Amino acid sequence: FFFKQKTAYEIPKRDWSSDVCSSDLQQMVTEAEILRQQMGWCDDDTKFILGDKEISETETRYSPPSETTHSVAQWLHTIGDLAEWQQVLKVYDRPGFEPHAFGVLTALGAPLMKFTHYKGAFINLINSESGTGKTTILRVINSFYGHPTELLSKESDTLAHKLFRLGVLNTLPFTADELTNMKPDAISTLLYSISQGMGPGRMQSQMNAERKNDTTWSTMGIGSSNASMVETLATFKTAAAGEVMRLLEYRINANGLLDKQEAYDLFELKLNKNYGMAGIAYLQWVVANPNQTKKLLNDIQKFIDEKCNFSNKDRYWSAVIACNITGAIIAK
Repeated sequence: FFFKQKTAYEIPKRDWSSDVCSSDLQQMVTEAEILRQQMGWCDDDTKFILGDKEISETETRYSPPSETTHSVAQWLHTIGDLAEWQQVLKVYDRPGFEPHAFGVLTALGAPLMKFTHYKGAFINLINSESGTGKTTILRVINSFYGHPTELLSKESDTLAHKLFRLGVLNTLPFTADELTNMKPDAISTLLYSISQGMGPGRMQSQMNAERKNDTTWSTMGIGSSNASMVETLATFKTAAAGEVMRLLEYRINANGLLDKQEAYDLFELKLNKNYGMAGIAYLQWVVANPNQTKKLLNDIQKFIDEKCNFSNKDRYWSAVIACNITGAIIAK
């Protein structure tokens, strides 16, 4: 257009230091911020999204939450002091708390599940009595990365909501409290979905085509229940081996090693005022040392398979145990 004009046209010089052009200058010198649709591993497992943070090998930078992740990202933040939070965690280092401690280690094992090449598995903590510490374990798991309670899936949440939350968390641990009243068919769907790493597919309403399914994950879920999921599944179908092998279920008994006042001071007062720091420190090391992490995980899984005489049908149990123990070694 300019060259067709009979008179010369001079492009005006721009003053990049002026306020008028500051937005243009920012676009030229600042890396674009990506609105992520999920937490966890991204960019070929070179970065990890945690709330509004993008953790890479060299830095931790701001990552703006998207409309999809905002409801979860707002609770993935830090508050208080790491040393104070560690006082809570040290309870599980006492003799008699080993079953509780293994459950808590799911916080560290879940982000490693992707390295096993399995999409996921589920742990269920069972006891018909209250006060055994089942829900507290779930809250402590959440406290590695953010708010102990707000990240917890509730009994009233629908199955669709649970699967959506799984997709947002992606490779962060999924915690679900009070699964006792879940219907057998919902339990079956949940267990299969977790191990398949994808929510149910849906069709578009206006045409004969699939909707894009972004609800994917590779993680571990852990829940609490008053009754055995295995027994509940048995009332639904005679052959439930497929679901059962995706489920690691064990009993959490009250051990009487923690009095009421100490439990209140630690798990109500201290935990709710100190959380979110440990997960950042842990993920920074894992992101910066992927090869060392994968080798350690592989060696531990081989050791466990040999000692437990695990076969291929036990592969999910093997992966869960190996991830939790590997995470514990790295964190220590």
